[in-house]
Amino acid sequence: MPDNTAEEQPKHGAERLEAYKFKKGQSGNPKGRPKSARSKLSESFIQALADDFEKNGVSTLEALRTDKPEAYVAAISKLVPKEVDHTSSDGSMTPQQTVYQLPDNGRTKA
Repeated sequence: MPDNTAEEQPKHGAERLEAYKFKKGQSGNPKGRPKSARSKLSESFIQALADDFEKNGVSTLEALRTDKPEAYVAAISKLVPKEVDHTSSDGSMTPQQTVYQLPDNGRTKA
C-alpha cells in the first residue's frame, strides 16, 4: 500500500485556489488601461453634453417641467447634494430647526 503524504494528496477548496491569487503588489493586468483612455471618453461626453445644453438646454428643461414634472423633479433631486447647509447668514435657525420648534414637529392634524 503506497504511503500518501500531505504533499501527494490533491488540494481542495481554498488551498487549491491559493495558486491563482494575485501576489501582494502584483496586478492582474500589469500594463493596465492606457493612460487617459477613460478620461478622453469622459471629457468628450461632457463636452458634447455641454454643447447640446448650450443649444437646447433651457427649452428642453421647460418642456420637461411642463410635460413630465415627475421626471423634472427626479432630475433635480439627482443633481442637488443630499445634505445642504441651510443656515442663514445672520445665524438664525435653519428650516429644519424651525420645523422642530413648531408644535407637533410641524405636522398639522387633519
